[in-house]
Amino acid sequence: KMALSIVKANELPLGRRNLFYGCNGNDVKELQYSLKLAGFYFGEMDGRFGMLTGEAVALFQQTFHLKIDGVAGRQVFNILNHDIAKKGRIIYTVKKNEALDNISKRFTVNKTAWQRIPGQGNPQLKIYPGMKMLLYEKSFYGWDMPDGIPLPFSLTGMLSSDYRIGADGRLEYLGVHGANLNICHLISAEKEVWTKVLGAKKSWRKLVHEIGDIQVGKYGLDLRQAPANKLIHWREFLKFLCWELTLPNIKLLVLPFLVANRKLENQLFWLNLPLFGSLTKNILLEPVYDLSTPLAFEVSAVQMVKDLRRLTKMGLAGKTLLVAEIAGWDWDIEQNQWEKLPFKVARLIRAQYNQPVQSGAAIVSKFYYLKHNVRHCLIYQDEEDLWELFSKIIKLNLAGVVIRGFEDLGEAGPALVAGSFTVLQDDGN
Repeated sequence: KMALSIVKANELPLGRRNLFYGCNGNDVKELQYSLKLAGFYFGEMDGRFGMLTGEAVALFQQTFHLKIDGVAGRQVFNILNHDIAKKGRIIYTVKKNEALDNISKRFTVNKTAWQRIPGQGNPQLKIYPGMKMLLYEKSFYGWDMPDGIPLPFSLTGMLSSDYRIGADGRLEYLGVHGANLNICHLISAEKEVWTKVLGAKKSWRKLVHEIGDIQVGKYGLDLRQAPANKLIHWREFLKFLCWELTLPNIKLLVLPFLVANRKLENQLFWLNLPLFGSLTKNILLEPVYDLSTPLAFEVSAVQMVKDLRRLTKMGLAGKTLLVAEIAGWDWDIEQNQWEKLPFKVARLIRAQYNQPVQSGAAIVSKFYYLKHNVRHCLIYQDEEDLWELFSKIIKLNLAGVVIRGFEDLGEAGPALVAGSFTVLQDDGN
């Protein structure tokens, strides 16, 4: 006869049942331990699902955009088993006689960057020995920043457009920054060249081995100009590159951030994004705005913010960095023509015309003005917009941000970063 083994509910391993208020057992203790490692639970490991465990589960669900019901189920268990649950969060325990100013200097942040943990008090009001505080840690890259700009913190790294694939399919070194170990050198090409390269598989091995011979440290691929109708070729080229050079993945992959809509190429982009994510350590997404009209620009910007949430659901948020450009876009309303402006010029125009500024879900500022009796519309990102952008990056658990034109913000730029998160240092891999 077959012997049946009966396992009591409180002896089940974690993940075999949903856990909620009032549950007891070894799996509750495992849940508490996992939540503690992720920086969400700081109570006793007693195996009892009480109020503190419930609050920790609810905060975890809120952080990772799950249904907030305080019940630990399959989605909670899946994320807890993933590295993303532990990345980007520093839990600091206040020691005796420590002041928040001194702690903040040690992490090169402002006091405003510290967040409260439920049941631990508000660090902005008062700290005490044994108190636990939360600090977010994010990657922060500058793109083609001039050398010698003083910053109060160390960047995760710099991106430099140092390599280009020429019309002959050969790799050209532009020699912008040299072999600086903190720089990731990007390999780019014009649209026509990418079209030719991606369509000629026989030439891939030669190009890939030229890439493999790069002696300047870290490098990444910039596919922003690659034709969107050849997404399948993007995928095959990346797989071939990793296989031929025996790489686990590519350091950085810069992609256009196509909004989710009914266009076939945009749908294919989102379908292929998880595979791109499996072939790279970090995805850098640069928004592709609709520049046909100011309204179309705003609509595409709002859709981009909405689409960021999809990255969390796809499990890609923890390796995605959003590319933001400090610039302005100015439209001649009558001619329906636009031009891109440096941020300093946009700020001068804003100061010259005393007109009300509109802002909203697009995380940009907009105002209308008359120039030589012609109606214009200027859209740009100011300091408040950038602050809101950093808040979104934290809220959506993105890996970090890449800023183009960061130096144009002057002293306000570093202050915004230091008031939002501490900068993650590159591990060299």
